[in-house]
Amino acid sequence: MVYSELSFNTLKECDLQKLFKGYSGSFDKSCSKDFLGRSSKGELFEIYRYNIKGGVIDNDFPKLTEWENTEVSNETIVGKWKNCPLDYQTMKLYKFTLTSNNLDDVKCFSSFNKEILNPKNYYSFIHFNDLE
Repeated sequence: MVYSELSFNTLKECDLQKLFKGYSGSFDKSCSKDFLGRSSKGELFEIYRYNIKGGVIDNDFPKLTEWENTEVSNETIVGKWKNCPLDYQTMKLYKFTLTSNNLDDVKCFSSFNKEILNPKNYYSFIHFNDLE
C-alpha cells in the first residue's frame, strides 16, 4: 500500500512462504509505487520490488488460496514464476499500464523496463479481475 508516497510493506513472512518454496530467509522492500487509476480502466495497479534472500524460485509457486484478504477463485489468474521477458498472457493483461506509466520517472524503478527483459530475472503476478 502506498499512501501519500509513504510505502507500507504488504508482504509478511507467511506470504513469502506462499511465494517461494521452502522460504526461510529475509527480505526488505526496496521500492514501491501505486498507479491507482493510471490505466485504461482505472484499475488498481501497484508494483513492489523486494530484495529477498533465501527464496527458491519454483515453477509450481506461488501457491495461493487467498491474497490480501481476497479469496483466489477460478477467475483469478495466478502467474507462476517464469523467466523474463514477460510472456504473451502477462503482456496482454498489463501492456497498457506498463507502457502508459513511465516507470523510468520513478527513481527506484528507473531500470524496471530493462530488468523485465533480462532472462536472468523472474516474475509472478496475481490478477483478480479487470479492476485490480
